[in-house]
Amino acid sequence: MAPLARALPHPPTVIRSGHAPAVVVVMQIASTKQAQFVAAVAPYAKQVAAKTGVSVKLIISQWALESGWSATGVRGGRYNLAGITKGASLESFSSLAAFATRYEQVLLGSTYIPVRLASGAWAQELALKASPWAQDHYVGKGLGSILAGILEVAP
Repeated sequence: MAPLARALPHPPTVIRSGHAPAVVVVMQIASTKQAQFVAAVAPYAKQVAAKTGVSVKLIISQWALESGWSATGVRGGRYNLAGITKGASLESFSSLAAFATRYEQVLLGSTYIPVRLASGAWAQELALKASPWAQDHYVGKGLGSILAGILEVAP
């Protein structure tokens, strides 16, 4: 990892989730809040990735962006890291596990076939930006800059 570390502005941070099975994420971290967020959500993101084929890096990136790096919610929705709505209202979930199950169901819907079929995190990011889920903050430095900061995810 030495050559990679020299090319980055800061040494990468290794984050281990506290849940079993442990997930290790190597990324550029700007704050303790970001590290805590990744440690909390990585196991759920990995489960969703395994069932949908969507990159775990992209899932963590989207959840970080949508939630403002908060593992408890986004814009009034409790444990709703992706801003999932039911009609015009944000859905609320009792846990990260319940949210992850619903997020998986959304990704497995026909609307997100292009995201699932795209090969790799960056192609999936472009497909997500073209989807109905896309928001203005997915362009520019938003989603892509978070995605670029996640260097590796390992079981």
